[in-house]
Amino acid sequence: MKFTITITERAKEIVSRMDIDSLLNQITCPQFFSNTPLPKQDNFGALFFHASPKDALKAQIKKFKSQCSFPPLITTDMENGPGEMITDGTQFPSIMAAGIAGDENLAYEMGRAAAHEGRDVGYNWSLSPCVDIAAVADSPMVSLRSAGIDADTVIKTAGAYMRGLQENGMVATLKHFPGDGYDIYDQHLTVSSNPLSKEEWYKHSGRVFKELIDQGAMAIMPGHIALPAFDEKWQDTDFYPPASISKPILQGLLRGELGFEGLIVSDAVNMGGFAGFINRFDASALFLEAGGDCVLFPNLDYFQYEMKKRLESGMLKKETLISRAERMVSLKDKLGLLDRDTQPPSEVNFGRHQVAAHQIIDKCVKVIRDRDGLLPAKIEKSTRIAHVIISMRQDDEKHLYETLEAELKKHSNHVETLLCDYPEEIFDPVYAKKFDLIICSISSRHDYGTNIARLAGPKARLMMGGWMKLGVPTIFISHFHPFIEKEYFFSTDTIINTYGSTRYTMERLVKGIVGIQPFEK
Repeated sequence: MKFTITITERAKEIVSRMDIDSLLNQITCPQFFSNTPLPKQDNFGALFFHASPKDALKAQIKKFKSQCSFPPLITTDMENGPGEMITDGTQFPSIMAAGIAGDENLAYEMGRAAAHEGRDVGYNWSLSPCVDIAAVADSPMVSLRSAGIDADTVIKTAGAYMRGLQENGMVATLKHFPGDGYDIYDQHLTVSSNPLSKEEWYKHSGRVFKELIDQGAMAIMPGHIALPAFDEKWQDTDFYPPASISKPILQGLLRGELGFEGLIVSDAVNMGGFAGFINRFDASALFLEAGGDCVLFPNLDYFQYEMKKRLESGMLKKETLISRAERMVSLKDKLGLLDRDTQPPSEVNFGRHQVAAHQIIDKCVKVIRDRDGLLPAKIEKSTRIAHVIISMRQDDEKHLYETLEAELKKHSNHVETLLCDYPEEIFDPVYAKKFDLIICSISSRHDYGTNIARLAGPKARLMMGGWMKLGVPTIFISHFHPFIEKEYFFSTDTIINTYGSTRYTMERLVKGIVGIQPFEK
C-alpha cells in the first residue's frame, strides 16, 4: 500500500508560527561529525550522524534532541544493516550478500536488525536501502550497495530490507532515483546518467521503484543522475540536468506517473553532480521547486543567507517553502514525534541479529571459479602458506586479515604474510616455491569521490608479473567489490567472492577452503 504524507491541521498551525529562518531549518538535514560541535540552531527537519560507537551516538543524539523545540528526524546511512554506521553494532556483509544468499527472510532480518539497533541509539530514519541495479561492473558508486544485477533480485531483497526497517519503526529511503548503476561516472564528481530508453527503464530501474513505492516506501532520494529518455535538455545547452533539479523527473515521473506521495530528500548538495552543475544554492531552490522536501547536507554557514536571496529574487517561492515545511512536520506528526519521541525497543536481541548475519555469510560466500580443482585444499600443519594482501584500504582492514591468518594458523604452522606495496619476492619463481599454497586477499571497493571501485594505481600493479602462474597453487579472495573476477579473468584460476567481509567471514572462508563446511553452490 502506498505511503502518503497527509498535511495535518496541527502541522499547518506549527508552521504558521515559523519565521523564515525556522522554515529554512525545517526543510534541511545537515550532517554531524563526532569531532565537531553540534549545530547551535534547533528545529532542523533532521540531522545526519556519521559512524560512531553505540554509546557515543546515544549521548550525541540525546544532547541534540534536548535542544530542539520538538523531536527531529535523526538519520544515517544503514545500507547494510546496523554495523556500518553503529561501529560496534552487528556486522552484516552487504545488501548484495543478502541478494546472493537468496533468502528474503534474511534480508528482512537484516533490515529489522538495523531498525532495532538504530532506534536503540536514537535513529528514526535511514537513508537506505540502495535500490540501484549493478548493471555495469565498473560503476564506481554501486557495486555492493546494490542487491543484485537484475531488477527481480533488487525488488525481492531491497523490498524485504525496506519492510524490515519500516515494520520495526524506522523510515526507509529508496535511492537513487531514477536509478544508478548503468554508468561509469560518480555523481559525487559529476552528473552521471541512466541511459536506458523509456521501454528499458520501465523494465528495469522504473519497475524497481514502482513496485517498492507500491509496497509502501516512505521516502525516496533522487540522485544527481540524468535520465535523458524522460527529460529535456538543460536550457540552451546540449546536456541533460540531474534528476535532483528536474521538474519533469520529480514532478512528472516520480510524483505524477509513479504516484509517490512520501518524502523526497535530495542527495548531498555538496556533490559535483549537483553543486558542480550549477550554483548549489540555485540548485537547492530548484530542487524544492521541482517537488523536493528536504535538502541534505547544506552548509549552515551560508545556507540561510543564500536561500533568503533566492526568496527575494523569486527563484524560491515562499509558498513552496511553507509547503515543504508542512510536509516535514506532517510526517513527524504521522510518526507520533510531536506527541512523544519514538522509544527504542524494550530489549534489542543482538543474538538474533548475529544469527541472521552469520546465516547470510554462510550462504553468500561463493566459489566463482576453480579451474584446476584446488578446492577443498588439503592443508596440514606442515603446509607452507603465503597470505598475500592487495588492498586499497590496508590499514582499515587490518583486523580482517589478522583474523583470516589466525584461522589459517589453526590448520598450518607455517603462515607468512606478504604485506607491502610491491612484494617483489613473489615474482621470483624460486622464492614462490618456498610455499605450497598462496592465498591472495584482494580488497577494492567503492568510496565517494574516487571514481573507481576496482584496484587502481600501484596496488593494481601487484596483479602484474604472472606470479600466480609460477606453479604454486593460488586461491584469490575478493573481499568486497564483486566484479574483480571479470577484470582478472585469466589470472585468477581459483577465486572466491565474499560480497563484503566481516570477522565471521574469515572463519567461514577457512572452513570452506579446507572442506570442513563446503561452500554453497
